[in-house]
Amino acid sequence: MRGFLMLLLAASTLLLSGSFRANAQRTMRGQYHASAEVVMTADKGVPIGGELSFGQYLLCSYWNAWINVSPDYIPLDSTVMMRYIPLTGGADYMHRIAATRSRSMNLYIGAGVFLGYEFYDPWKTVPPYMETGREGGAFIYGLSPGLVSEFFMTRAVALTLSARMPVSFSSQAKIIKAHIKAGIRINI
Repeated sequence: MRGFLMLLLAASTLLLSGSFRANAQRTMRGQYHASAEVVMTADKGVPIGGELSFGQYLLCSYWNAWINVSPDYIPLDSTVMMRYIPLTGGADYMHRIAATRSRSMNLYIGAGVFLGYEFYDPWKTVPPYMETGREGGAFIYGLSPGLVSEFFMTRAVALTLSARMPVSFSSQAKIIKAHIKAGIRINI
C-alpha cells in the first residue's frame, strides 16, 4: 500500500509541475497563415473574383489583412449591363465560436474594414449614347461582417468556406453585396 501511495504522490507531483498551457494542434497562438480564395457574388451570371490574405492566429481568434477583386454588373436598362470592378483592401478580426477538439474544423465570426476603388465600365463596353451618370470610378470604404469555416486536410493546409457581406458607404454601384468564398489556407 505504501508503494502505491508513493507512486500516486510522484505521479501527482509530475502532473502538477507540468505546464497546463496547451496550444491547438493546427491553429497555434502566434502562428501566421496565408490564404488564396475564389470570390463569388450571390447574383447569377456575375464573373468570379479572387482574394489573397495574410494573418496571424491569436488565442481564440485571428486577424488578417487582404486584397480583393470581385467584378460585378449594374443594370442600366432592361438590355444593357455595365461592368464594374471593385479593387479593395482591408483587415478583419475573426473570433472562433466553434471548433473540434483537435481544431481540425473551426468556425469564426467577425468583421473588418476596407478601402478601395471601383472602376466603372473599364473596357468601355457601354454604348456611347447611354448615359451612366458615373465617372470612370469612385473611392469606396466600409465595413465587412463575415463568417469563416476552416477544414484542415493536413496539419498545415486547410480548405476555407466563408461568407462576407461588405457594406460600402460610398459606392455608386451597390451598397450591400454578398460574397461567398472558397479557398485554401496554409499555416506558416
